[in-house]
Amino acid sequence: MKESRQEINRQKNVLSAFKDGALIAEIKKATGFDINVRTLQRRLEDMIKQGLIKKTGQSHSTRYHLAEKKDTVISHVNRISTASIPLTDESRNILSIVSRPDEGL
Repeated sequence: MKESRQEINRQKNVLSAFKDGALIAEIKKATGFDINVRTLQRRLEDMIKQGLIKKTGQSHSTRYHLAEKKDTVISHVNRISTASIPLTDESRNILSIVSRPDEGL
């Protein structure tokens, strides 16, 4: 089942309160969702794919964080580059430049 915009916004609001990221148990408790932990994990994974949040750590120490604006833009560019859009050599070169991590320039 696809989650609603309201559920996504609620999860984003919860994550904004955790500056160092939140464990899945903290997210579940703070949102008040009456759902299985595995369902919440799938929903969070969908949000990661959309570039809305990011994940750090592994297993029981996994933390979820709101994506910074630049992370969201990079995620969007990566989705475009993996799509089957025909690009010229010049376009591919430009895409590779804008896809690079910010080097503080």
